[in-house]
Amino acid sequence: MEMMRSKKTGNGASITRAHAMQTVSMDAYRFDVLAQWEDGRIGRPIIVGLLDVFTRKICAHRIGELENAPLARMAFADLIRDYGIPSDVVMDNGRAFASALLSGDVPTRFRFKVMDTGVGEAMIAHGVRVHRATPNMSGLIERTWRHLCLAIETHPAVAGAYTGNRPDAKPENYRERAIPVAEFRAHAARQIVAHNAVSAPPGCNC
Repeated sequence: MEMMRSKKTGNGASITRAHAMQTVSMDAYRFDVLAQWEDGRIGRPIIVGLLDVFTRKICAHRIGELENAPLARMAFADLIRDYGIPSDVVMDNGRAFASALLSGDVPTRFRFKVMDTGVGEAMIAHGVRVHRATPNMSGLIERTWRHLCLAIETHPAVAGAYTGNRPDAKPENYRERAIPVAEFRAHAARQIVAHNAVSAPPGCNC
C-alpha cells in the first residue's frame, strides 16, 4: 500500500515505486445488459474482478448472477492460480461480498476469515494485507472499470441486449434480445484481453 498512500491524486499520480501484483483492487459491476441464463431466466449479469493497480490490468474475473462471496472467492482463486499472491488487496466495504469475506474490523484494515475454498487460508499464510478503499484510492480504479465495462456493454456483439445506463437513455433496440450468458462471458473475456493488451505501463508483465 505504500504506492497507494504516496501517489498523487488526479492525473498526476506517480506509480514509479510500485510493481505488478503489489496492490490489487477487488470490485464488482452489474452490466446494463440482458443475459439469458442456462435455465432460461433473464437478468443482468455481474462481474467481480481483480485489477492490478500498477499495470491497470484485469488479472482475474468471474461473471455470475449475484454479487456474493462465492463469486468473489472464485475470482480470487483464479488470481492466485494465474499470478500468485498479491501483497495488498483494496476492497470497497460497501460491496455485498465484502462483509461476507471479511471480519475483524479495525480503522483501515480487515483480516480474512478462513474459508473452505482455501483462499482465506492462503491469504493469511502469505500475509496479504486487506484494506478498505478510500476516495483517494478509488478514483483511478473506478475510471478503469467504467471504461472497460462500457466497452463491453456497447460493443456490437451485444446489440439488442444493451439496456442503456439510465431510464431515459434506452437504445432504439431496447429488449430486442437477451444474449446467452455463455456468449456474454466469452465476449467479456475477449474485451478484457483487449483492455489488458494496451493498459500496462512499459516494462510491466502482470
